[in-house]
Amino acid sequence: MGYSLIYSLNIPYNKLIKMHKYPDFWNVLLGNGSLGAFLAYLVIAYFAATASLLFEASNRDIASDNTPKKWSTKFLLASNLFRLLANLLAIPLLIRMEYEYLDMKWMILLVIAEGILFDRAFMVLKNVGVLASDKFAAKFANKVAENDLIVTKKTE
Repeated sequence: MGYSLIYSLNIPYNKLIKMHKYPDFWNVLLGNGSLGAFLAYLVIAYFAATASLLFEASNRDIASDNTPKKWSTKFLLASNLFRLLANLLAIPLLIRMEYEYLDMKWMILLVIAEGILFDRAFMVLKNVGVLASDKFAAKFANKVAENDLIVTKKTE
């Protein structure tokens, strides 16, 4: 590993995170790529998944009883809790498998596509009821309803 530009003290990067102590662990975890590339691909895929989530949230049905009329980030996170956790766990696994079998020149395009596609697949599972967190989200919807006269409380 080379020197990092972030650390101007010229400390070798591998000494900062102790990669030299467990090279077999890092080799299995990261595959053919470096830690920096893996984290960069991870961030890009998470940005794509977040964009997919926000796109869906911007097209929400305001007339539905399942969503507050006033925008609530807390409700968005509560309503999609299991979907976000599924994205958090599945995306790094696929990136790691791509390191083994695919050429690095395609990785940027692939991680953007996988971030969007994974999020959409988990959205379908949420809509079917597999990744639904409706009870948790209803608590936040009721709190938003208390502060906004336009929002109707969800009755169970």
